[in-house]
Amino acid sequence: MFVKYNKVITPKKLRKKVRLDKISKKIKESNDEAVKRIISGEDKRFLIVCGPCGADNFGAVIEYCQRLHQLSLKVKDKIFLMPRLYTAKARSNGEGYLGMLFQPDNEVIDINKGLVLSRKMLAKCIAITGLPIAEEFLFVEQLEYYSDLVSYFFLGARQSNSPFYRNVISGLDVAVGIKNDLAGNVLNLAGSVHACRTPKTFLFKRGQVTTTGNGFSHGVLRGYVDETTGFYNNISQQNIDTLNEYCLEYGTQSDFVMVDCSHANSKKCALNQIENALKTVTETTARGIMLESYLYGGTAADVYGVSKTDECLDWDNTEKLILQIYELLSEKEEKRAKSNTEIDKQKTDK
Repeated sequence: MFVKYNKVITPKKLRKKVRLDKISKKIKESNDEAVKRIISGEDKRFLIVCGPCGADNFGAVIEYCQRLHQLSLKVKDKIFLMPRLYTAKARSNGEGYLGMLFQPDNEVIDINKGLVLSRKMLAKCIAITGLPIAEEFLFVEQLEYYSDLVSYFFLGARQSNSPFYRNVISGLDVAVGIKNDLAGNVLNLAGSVHACRTPKTFLFKRGQVTTTGNGFSHGVLRGYVDETTGFYNNISQQNIDTLNEYCLEYGTQSDFVMVDCSHANSKKCALNQIENALKTVTETTARGIMLESYLYGGTAADVYGVSKTDECLDWDNTEKLILQIYELLSEKEEKRAKSNTEIDKQKTDK
């Protein structure tokens, strides 16, 4: 039984109240295309999405994004950095912190205020850093209120098997990373990628809509949990090959695969993300990773720059890791160039 209804600001009014300036609009559009070129393989840079488990504090998030921007300038020839700014949180048991969109002031639920604050935060990030924004697609209303600010969506493990979410993603014009479900079923993940990439016709907003399919949707390996709540890692070339094989069986070729270094893959231990990230770069063909990272490590109820939900890597470890990945990518590039030179020499000698 629904017992109360409070009106909130309409999407049209919110977009008018918190606008992107002309320069920021062009930057956002450019970022959209840059991400798509990476997904398609046209741009060979490695994609790293990193940020707090939940974007829970306006000032701390902006400070984090400013630091990420400075780091991006050092690695931009080989790594494309994108802040992960989740304004709404999916909760396994339906309890706990719900994200800035719902709880802009600690435990008080004020969606109207949360919508305004969330949009201001995302818009400011673009305006002062020029970085693209990655957000989780948790509610359809998010698209109405600030899809014009987001360059990349994640579809979480709890939604990835949903026909409704698959249908909507097939009509989005930005790249979407689809996570394997909580049970880690890679066949289901391949089905989700195929569903999102192909045209759909369905009932949406009291109308019949038809989409073109989202050619930039792709799989994200995030580990899985069994019925005893044990965490299992699925970071391996075998898992990637299996996913690609299933996608091909569906008639979909999706060469771009991302690894979520946190969640079940890290057993909810932030420092385990470091090993996961390095393993991904050195032992697999994955071309992107996601990290949960904030200004300070661990988790706390209400401390500036510390996650309210899952624990995150602190900034120092995050920066060190990304610079290490940059060096590893440089080494791989040098080896590849050397190998190509030797092959060309052998052809010439023949």
